[in-house]
Amino acid sequence: MKNFIKQTALIRPPPSAALDYNAVSTSDEDADASLSKPVRPPNVKYVYGLTCFVSLGAFLFGWDQGVMAMIIADDRWLELMQPANDWSVGFVVSIYNIGCVIGALTIGVFADACGRERTISLASTVFIIGALLQAASYTIAQIERYECALEVLTRLHGSAVAEEEIRVIRETVQGEVSVKDRAGTSWADMFRGSVLRVTLLGMGIQMFQQTTGTNGIFYYAPKLFKKGGITDPKLANLATGGIGVTLFLSSWIPVFYFDRYGRRTWFQIGLVGMIVALTGICIFQQHAADYPHSPINYAIVVFPYLFFTFFNASWSSGSWTYAAEIFSLPLRAKGNALCTASLWISNFLVAQVSPPIESATGYGLYILFIIICVIAFFFVRFALVETKGRSLEEMAELFGIDEVDVKDEEERGTVTQGLLRTTSGDDDFVDD
Repeated sequence: MKNFIKQTALIRPPPSAALDYNAVSTSDEDADASLSKPVRPPNVKYVYGLTCFVSLGAFLFGWDQGVMAMIIADDRWLELMQPANDWSVGFVVSIYNIGCVIGALTIGVFADACGRERTISLASTVFIIGALLQAASYTIAQIERYECALEVLTRLHGSAVAEEEIRVIRETVQGEVSVKDRAGTSWADMFRGSVLRVTLLGMGIQMFQQTTGTNGIFYYAPKLFKKGGITDPKLANLATGGIGVTLFLSSWIPVFYFDRYGRRTWFQIGLVGMIVALTGICIFQQHAADYPHSPINYAIVVFPYLFFTFFNASWSSGSWTYAAEIFSLPLRAKGNALCTASLWISNFLVAQVSPPIESATGYGLYILFIIICVIAFFFVRFALVETKGRSLEEMAELFGIDEVDVKDEEERGTVTQGLLRTTSGDDDFVDD
């Protein structure tokens, strides 16, 4: 199977981007000078286009999730399928997430063995999309396709910076391969020593992303609106569609402001807003039960919108960002696989238990989400380590990670310095 995945078409580098390492300075001073200057990519349209193309996967994934909220509230589906109880409804939604758990854990194996491009291509084939996706230049270099990596860097950042960056990447990859040959990175390593703390932080932040109420509201929004006094199914579905608009608009907030105030600050701000929104849902559900014909009941629509505004501005993208920033490269594939698996397991549990809890307690489900939000607030406040402005090397030192217990200090220094220079170069491009 691995040999089949590795049979991908070669990317021919442009003639102007030929590799010539003799012509490139190898001094650390020159490397630091060239990588420390922010350079705007010369082909910005290509970068934006590439980003939009890759986001098609997220679009299709979100489409599947959004459709489920409409289906389980549709009278035609209920009449046709006749679910036995609320647990059956929850299982219809939550079984989708079991596939996500399996996929997340599988990715941890294939990403290390075959690289990101081939793993994504395999998943796209299974999803019957058949798309050939661009891979990160670093991933291409990991399997010694340096000419292809140089072409990607040239198209993204320009030829002036590409050759120097490919040199740094090449040194880093060669050092990293040596480290892996000597030390290795197994699943057991993720739960040993100092790495255990990093794993628990990453899995914890992804778990709280789901258990604080996002999908408990999103999957069952039409039912929430009906219990809040909006009895017209069409109007309830229309209000649910407004959540999608809110998600799209609020997703731009972290693009411009997430790096300014730090991860912990945004997580805490998001949780406070989410608690306020969940409290409003509880109050107006009780009001609708006491005064079913009051026009004030329609105000319940505001609070799911408020919830997703704060959630999307903080936890939606922030948890993924944080999980990617705390694992060093030898640990990253398996670390992110575990974090993603914890997210989907939590998603499954929330989707499964939400209908019966909501049926038994009414707005008690949202009180439970409030309690979890409070716990998450203390978790962020006292356990989370700020990653803003810190390199991979600094995070490894902060957590006391010794590159998976590699004993050769000189070799480890070469690897971590290469990772630091590469990370610094990438940050310059992003911040610009």
